[in-house]
Amino acid sequence: MQSTPDLGHVYEAVKNSQAEIKSAAENLAQHINSLKNNLNETNTQAQQTMEEVQHSSEITTDAKAAAKEATEISKATIKIIRDIKLVSQQNQANAMPTYANVLARGGLAASMYNPQNQKASPI
Repeated sequence: MQSTPDLGHVYEAVKNSQAEIKSAAENLAQHINSLKNNLNETNTQAQQTMEEVQHSSEITTDAKAAAKEATEISKATIKIIRDIKLVSQQNQANAMPTYANVLARGGLAASMYNPQNQKASPI
């Protein structure tokens, strides 16, 4: 009987090795699942960031268009104001002076209908 090895020790060693391998495999599976979840979260965050960037780009494009339109409206408004001033100046040159106009230029109300008696504006 001395030549037969004690299989009980070998059996216990194999059994312990199997338990350690099973535990290591479970830990590895947990780490793999954790990495998988982290990758999914990162993918979701990247998708959300991309959507936000696209939305910001659309807002920027709309703002540019609005600014361009506002610039064109401002130019048109300035042109209208200049035209109104020009027409107003032309109408003032052709209009008969009123008492208020003559007095505002420092003239005498009595000399209103005699353009030669009206003083020039001191300004």
